[in-house]
Amino acid sequence: GDNSGRAPVNAARALEDIYAGRVRDIQISLTPASNSMRIKQDFFDFKVSSNRSGYLYILQVGSDGKTFNMLFPNKLDQNNQIAAGNHQFPRPSWLVRSAGPAGTSHLMAIVTETPKELTKDMDLSATFASGQATESVFKTLFAEASGASGGTGGYGASTVVQINEAP
Repeated sequence: GDNSGRAPVNAARALEDIYAGRVRDIQISLTPASNSMRIKQDFFDFKVSSNRSGYLYILQVGSDGKTFNMLFPNKLDQNNQIAAGNHQFPRPSWLVRSAGPAGTSHLMAIVTETPKELTKDMDLSATFASGQATESVFKTLFAEASGASGGTGGYGASTVVQINEAP
């Protein structure tokens, strides 16, 4: 059988590839309150700004470097349609505490003109959809975002923000 779909990818670099494929006139930024967090103590806190309305997806690569996590939308908060302007996250209904392990997690905001199924290849059983950092999960993410799998419009993406998680 062909195992290439299960081959691991460098998840942080995969986010950079998504950034490179963005539509430049959709301008997105993600600004964390702090670039360092204490594991099991601090909560994620960041703002997203967009010059367009659309559908917002917040993608995280865990500090283990081996998982893609969709922080938003999620099971507790499905409404990811946003207006242009500034937005504070997480929303009160789904605070996210730093879970570790010690290392660097990577966050990125993606805004699309139409709703996308970025989590199609991910495990949807927990609050936040997550997928192993493999070739197939990344390819689905990229194809869905860019509309290669049908649908319209490209996407805007923020630069990849690094957050250091330490004890």
